[in-house]
Amino acid sequence: AAPEERRVREGDYVVVVNGVSGEASAMLEAIGTDGPVDIGLRRAHHVVVGGLDLSSGAKLGLEMAFHTMSTAIFVRSVLPEGLIQAHNAAHPEAEVRPGDRVVAVNGRGGRSEDLLLYIGCGCTVELTFSRPSE
Repeated sequence: AAPEERRVREGDYVVVVNGVSGEASAMLEAIGTDGPVDIGLRRAHHVVVGGLDLSSGAKLGLEMAFHTMSTAIFVRSVLPEGLIQAHNAAHPEAEVRPGDRVVAVNGRGGRSEDLLLYIGCGCTVELTFSRPSE
């Protein structure tokens, strides 16, 4: 068995398959080739953004996408106006970026549809974003 630090963990990111990186569809295609499969992983890096008060109708300012079978919401873009842009301006060391994924709301994970419901509560939320470590 591999040492603990080399084992695959929930939340790890597949970043290269048989030398192919980038689009998930291309990496999936690379798995289908004959012979051994060489997979490169990166651990997840989390950014937690709290105190996002949505009670007054404020907007997060994110363009997001999701799949119903997913456990994350994909951040397509950070809009120029909204709570996340304000967070990014105040905390550049913990900025939210396009490509990040929302993996928990108020510490609760779940299916992407559930995460969207939690965000839509009209209350103050804490969002946990995930991305591959650098």
